[in-house]
Amino acid sequence: MKRHIAFLICSLVMWSCGEVVMDLPAHDWRIVVESYLSVGDSVVVRVSQTSPYNQGYSGSYVGASNATVILAVDESEHLLTEYPYSATGQRPYLYPTLYGLPKSVLSIPSDAALSLRVQYKGKEVRAACNVLPRTRIESFRIIESPTDSFLLDLEIFAAFPPGASYYLVEGKSETLFNGTPALLPFFYDVVRVAGDGSRKTIVLSNPRREVVWRVPGIAKRVLFLRRTDKSFYDFDIALKAQSSEVGGKKKILGTDPVMIPTNILGGVGIFTVANTDSLSLLQ
Repeated sequence: MKRHIAFLICSLVMWSCGEVVMDLPAHDWRIVVESYLSVGDSVVVRVSQTSPYNQGYSGSYVGASNATVILAVDESEHLLTEYPYSATGQRPYLYPTLYGLPKSVLSIPSDAALSLRVQYKGKEVRAACNVLPRTRIESFRIIESPTDSFLLDLEIFAAFPPGASYYLVEGKSETLFNGTPALLPFFYDVVRVAGDGSRKTIVLSNPRREVVWRVPGIAKRVLFLRRTDKSFYDFDIALKAQSSEVGGKKKILGTDPVMIPTNILGGVGIFTVANTDSLSLLQ
């Protein structure tokens, strides 16, 4: 409350002083990289650029076409191909430019060291990450709330490695979608596990939901345990804290800003890779 009163007082003082002229520095744009690679999957890297604060879509393009994007897998370099907007159906002033290679050409191995280099309009950014050993799921259990189908606890039993390890946990339901088998997401979350090398159970209470999971015709549910690194964990936690709702309450004027961490040297964004194990639970 005191913060809001102070803000109102400052606003009144500025208004009473007449015209206020602000001398703002010129915008120094930066390269933005988003890449969530996964062992055995196709390679996709999203490249964009930051926009001036005072420019709308008409004069500011988010996309970064004609960039040079090079991915090194254990020091073997691969030039990634740009996917044209005509193929993706996206607009360059709203969406990043996609660069990649199909897994038939380049597939991430399970023990690789990765590095990324992006050059665009005279600027260059770099990033690096390593594929970590997969953590195997031995069993899992979903405990529904008896009163609310949106609330659940997820118990995962696995041999987690010693020390801190980080995971993106995803749950999907297999059902028929327009007559074709499909996996529909019903929850996901990121979690930090402090392991001692022995088998243990971790519990996620009410992970972030995507759709109602009680869909008619569900044959099985599949749990994906994607081992990643601390950079991705910190990035995802910060994005969650920056969202419009924190702790079920809407953010209001005066809320402390949340700085988003990055592992992109010279730019912003995230470059990470996941090593995934999965287990199905038949209904």
